[in-house]
Amino acid sequence: MHLLNDAVTSGDLGWIQSAHDSRSKLQSMSGALQSGDLSGAQKAFSSLAPRGSQGVDTLA
Repeated sequence: MHLLNDAVTSGDLGWIQSAHDSRSKLQSMSGALQSGDLSGAQKAFSSLAPRGSQGVDTLA
């Protein structure tokens, strides 16, 4: 929450948008897992990886 406050205070709209996108992707992954859609959950999870990365391996 502190980072969000700092971003809003400084006007860092890029960071705020990135945080919002990540939250939306996490909610999508959670919904897919709850409904048993493993493929959808995997797709949502892979979209969380930083751009230019190879995916899940970079999160380990």
